[in-house]
Amino acid sequence: MSRRQGPLAAFFNEYHGFRYDPTESASSEFHRLCALKEWDRDEREDSREQYRRALIQQFNLNYGTDVNALDSWHLLCTYIGIDPVPDTVEECKMAVKSTHVNLVDLVDVFETNRRVEVFPTVQALSDYTQESEKYFPRDEVGAGSLLTYLLRQIMRPPAHGRATRGRGGGTGRGARRFGA
Repeated sequence: MSRRQGPLAAFFNEYHGFRYDPTESASSEFHRLCALKEWDRDEREDSREQYRRALIQQFNLNYGTDVNALDSWHLLCTYIGIDPVPDTVEECKMAVKSTHVNLVDLVDVFETNRRVEVFPTVQALSDYTQESEKYFPRDEVGAGSLLTYLLRQIMRPPAHGRATRGRGGGTGRGARRFGA
């Protein structure tokens, strides 16, 4: 389902006077909404929590949640730009775990002709994520989700030269400090 009709659209459409543009990044649209509404800190945080849930729901709707569904893995690999797309679920998992992509961007590129940028290291992804403020909420991601294979430590990435991949602990993508 497209972002025009999915959970992100439903979230943004709750705010009268705000015209959601699904061709823009979800993150920039949230920032624009906050500026339009001139919310105080508490109002912004309440809306941020709803936005975070919608972002996860949109990812799950776009790419699926079943870690055993080969079609979901193939779709994810295609948008990440993994070529050739692996033949098995296990090969897909390994390929996805070895890539570093911004998950907000991955939601944004769905149903477009674009592919998400793949970063060479977790540090490069961290730098991009912090600069662009495109944080993906980590706290609500359920175990067994495709998302768990894409989460990285964004706020405190591993030291250069150590390529930590997969489901690391720590304060990953968004963590408690969710920049939108």
